[in-house]
Amino acid sequence: MSVALTAGVLVALPGTAAADGTVLFDQPFRNNTANGVGAVAVPGVPSGTSSNSACLSASGNTATGPLLSCPTSTDQPGSGKLRLTPASLTRQGGVFGAVSVPTSQGLHVTFNAYQYGGTSTGADGLAFVLAAVDPADPRSPSIIGQPGGSLGYSAAFSGGSVGLSNGYLGIGFDVYGNYSNSIYQGTGCTNPAYISTTGGRVPGQVVIRGPGRNGVGYCAINSTATSTSSAAIALRASTRTASVVPVEVVANTTGSEYTTSTGITVPAGRYAVRLTPVGGTARTLSGALPPVARPPGRASPARTPTCRSPAAVT
Repeated sequence: MSVALTAGVLVALPGTAAADGTVLFDQPFRNNTANGVGAVAVPGVPSGTSSNSACLSASGNTATGPLLSCPTSTDQPGSGKLRLTPASLTRQGGVFGAVSVPTSQGLHVTFNAYQYGGTSTGADGLAFVLAAVDPADPRSPSIIGQPGGSLGYSAAFSGGSVGLSNGYLGIGFDVYGNYSNSIYQGTGCTNPAYISTTGGRVPGQVVIRGPGRNGVGYCAINSTATSTSSAAIALRASTRTASVVPVEVVANTTGSEYTTSTGITVPAGRYAVRLTPVGGTARTLSGALPPVARPPGRASPARTPTCRSPAAVT
């Protein structure tokens, strides 16, 4: 299954609901270089896994910048996308904002996600993540989290394989269903009813996992599912054009309620994730922002999907 993104915009919330926020990151990814606002970084991948396959679908760039043109299935410059994985076996890809951003005023992020092609089940999915960093060394994480069901964010094998360094939130758009499997998380989790503790999958769900470090945490805190038998929502399609899923993420770290220009109202100290499934109507997940073990003051925006094990993706 191919995974792509476009129009990634990150804005600090304004001081009042009527004011405009400050644009911190705006990468449309339409051209063959990442020439929008905010530098990008291409992180490494966990030891023993395949290389980072992230590339730009706009053709013509084989040498400039951390993101190059994809080798196949390209678009004309101006019509491209950020392709995180092709529809091939055991592939993973991720891109971070190169420099972290302050979170004291909150964040409002918008992007379009595309998951398409591959086998009938599709695998695995993608995640948008926030990771806590050291304000004295505000670089993005150097390695993404585990591949497969961890979607590049969480730990795996009940903490035996470490997750994204100092992960804060991992919003998974999980086509295959293993992001709802307790195998793909760290230790210390109390599993809600929508997380399988028997090794099963819960396909076609958006699942939010909270803070984690090394092999501890990355526990599920919200989901479009209410149980492991919940019906799937449409997160993929056969073609890129048909598979678009618009997404908005708001993290309101301020002391006041905030309403976005698109009408999402988020109380102080809470988050909201609004998505529109393929052919569906908008859905919103919301909840309290989880605490962090040591307040970092900054977080790094990132898009970190992966593809799962060889048997699942073609």
